[in-house]
Amino acid sequence: GQLAQRDAPLVDVALVQVPALFAARYDGSGGQKELHLSRWSGFVAWLAGEHPDVATVRAVTLDHAACFLKSLSVAMRDKTRNEYAAACRVVLRLALRGLGGGANPFDGLRVRYQKDHSRRALTATELGQVVGRATGELRLLLLLGCYTGLRLGDAVTLDWDSVDLCARVIRLRPSKTAHS
Repeated sequence: GQLAQRDAPLVDVALVQVPALFAARYDGSGGQKELHLSRWSGFVAWLAGEHPDVATVRAVTLDHAACFLKSLSVAMRDKTRNEYAAACRVVLRLALRGLGGGANPFDGLRVRYQKDHSRRALTATELGQVVGRATGELRLLLLLGCYTGLRLGDAVTLDWDSVDLCARVIRLRPSKTAHS
C-alpha cells in the first residue's frame, strides 16, 4: 500500500532551487557538500523520470522518497542506500531552514541494516585442511604464506632477488603498501 504522507512542507520551493538554498546554509567541508548535492541530484533526476509532474518540495511525498530508495536497493548496498537517504534528508532540512518548512519526506524512512559480510581468519584446523588438500605450486604458495605471512599476491610475485637463503630472510616491500 501507499505510505502515509507526513505533513506537507509549509513552503513551496521549486526542486531546482534546493541546491542553491542548501549550499548557502551548509557549513561543512566542500567534499561532503558536493556528495550531498550529488545524491540529491540523483533523487531529482529519478523523480523527473518517474514523476515528471513533481516540481516542488511540497509535492514530494514519503512514498516518492521510499520508491527512490527502493530503486537504489537493486544496485546498491543498504549502507549506500542509507547514505542517500541521509544526504537527501540533510539537503532538504538545510534548504528549508528559516523558510517555515514543515515535514521532510526523508525523515519518515527506516534505516536498513545489512549483515556484515566481512572476512574472517581461518582457524588453524581449517588452514591445515586447505593446505593439506592443495597440490603442486598452489600448495607451495599456501605454505609460503603460512610460514612467512606474505599475502598471496606477494607470494606469487616473489623472485629470487628478494630471497637470502644464507641469512634465511626474505626482503620484500609488500604490494599492498608499495604506493603509500
